[in-house]
Amino acid sequence: MKTLRPYQEEAFIKAVAKNLLIADDRGLGKTVTSIEAALQTMRRINGPALVVVPKTLRGQWAEEIADQDEAATIVHLEASTKLEEHFNSTKPFWVLTHYEALLKHHKMLSKTFWAVVIADEAHRIKNRKAQRSVAIKKLEAYRKIALTGTPYDRNPADIWSILNWLYPAVFKSYWGFFQAHVHWSGDIAGAKEIHGVLDHAKFTKVIAPYVIQRSKRDVAPMLPAKIETHIPIELTPKQAKLYQRIKHLAETDLHLDTGDTMLVKNHLGRILRLQQAAVDPKLLGTDDEGGKVAWLLEYVDDNPDDTLLVFTRFRDTAIRVANLLGVPYYVGGATNMPAGTRLEDHPKFVATIDAAKEGLNLGHIWHTVFLDCHWSSIAMAQAVDRTERDLQAVEARRITYLEAVDYAGNPTVDALVRQALEAKWTTIELVNEWLKFAQDGIGAETHIPLK
Repeated sequence: MKTLRPYQEEAFIKAVAKNLLIADDRGLGKTVTSIEAALQTMRRINGPALVVVPKTLRGQWAEEIADQDEAATIVHLEASTKLEEHFNSTKPFWVLTHYEALLKHHKMLSKTFWAVVIADEAHRIKNRKAQRSVAIKKLEAYRKIALTGTPYDRNPADIWSILNWLYPAVFKSYWGFFQAHVHWSGDIAGAKEIHGVLDHAKFTKVIAPYVIQRSKRDVAPMLPAKIETHIPIELTPKQAKLYQRIKHLAETDLHLDTGDTMLVKNHLGRILRLQQAAVDPKLLGTDDEGGKVAWLLEYVDDNPDDTLLVFTRFRDTAIRVANLLGVPYYVGGATNMPAGTRLEDHPKFVATIDAAKEGLNLGHIWHTVFLDCHWSSIAMAQAVDRTERDLQAVEARRITYLEAVDYAGNPTVDALVRQALEAKWTTIELVNEWLKFAQDGIGAETHIPLK
């Protein structure tokens, strides 16, 4: 369980007391703050919470909820989910869904009085006419919490739809808000050019009671140097079948006490193939994109301005992902960057762990994503150090590890590799643990905890 920092406690107190838009910069802990506020409200009125997030963030939210609420019952709302059985529960529960499922189930969801509704990446409802905006505004809740670091861009009126959801009686007229706060030119009935906020002092005064917004510079002394997150990524159906086939390949022996070097290599090869199946099934000749690459593509689409470094062990995956993102790659000395290109000119970069663990300075990168991990703790530490920040940097680095799980949430070989890193196992110890934990089912290592 994470303890709230002082600036998070301020937002927590406000979110418990009233509907609130938390518009802090990315990386300041909006998620854990809103979960704590939701827990307080759920216990107060003994009701359920609904959390609406982008698809890519479902696993991260599930982990955060379970971390803050150890007794949590989390219902993952997909197209086929039935909620009725959970409403007989004697304790509050969580419903975790995404914006597409919200549209499909909004009639059913609107029949429930929610203790809390949380909308993550709430800028997705800035279009007041969009179906998702209309759907979420039909939900009844004791408390509403909106989260986004970008409540508006050039058009300050974008924030109106979010505020209208939080306080419909206060923010009734979009065009009244637009005329009062937007600097624009053109035809009110036709094409308009937006120039920004009309009067910053007036605009700030109007929205201040309903919004809390802090930058990293505001809270820099309270930030850690690095924030690490492990996100479970569910195997696709094709991935799950491939993973299971590899796991059940015939074994010549289940013991290493003979000291047979070739036997060790065979089992290491098995572990490597399982890692490939978990990160990128196309490495093994399938046409399946895989859950991790799909997550990454959606994340970049949702966060186009993030500086991002993507790591993988596998050369072909690195090149493929770089091409999908349209960014430079660096694999074993090979790169698609023209000679003389400066790395700091590229906000996004893809590399293999072995190739980029030394010699690269990527201190301008804020977010590092590991699609998979090397089982060498030295190689991983060197890779992480590529984005070591200047001592004067305000922004905490974010390190995200994607870990494959099966359809039931059981861990895969990724959890074994993480455990190897944490325990700093030798190669022999890694293989011994693999043999010990190899069981039936997709998640061979079902009893290895993700935390």
